[in-house]
Amino acid sequence: MAGHSLTANSRYLRARRFAPQEAFKQFKDTEDWRRENKLSDIFNNIEIEEYEQTRRLVTTRPAVQTRPMADVATVCSTPNGSADATSAASRCICSRSPR
Repeated sequence: MAGHSLTANSRYLRARRFAPQEAFKQFKDTEDWRRENKLSDIFNNIEIEEYEQTRRLVTTRPAVQTRPMADVATVCSTPNGSADATSAASRCICSRSPR
């Protein structure tokens, strides 16, 4: 991981819950993939317009889904088995929008 920024290195560590061997394996696998696919060459030689077109194809934001409380009640139930949206949502960890 030498030659990479502390920020880049810490991303691998965080992703692997600070397990150094696992973080290094992920880092090595990523670097091997980048080398095999000549990613540096692609980025160094790509035309700007082609880059912009390609970038538009890739979304970095997940789709946001919202659901009404009635849907949550179907996932959560009270201890007696009834599906009451008000009481179930207040006790259930899935009171956030289920996916």
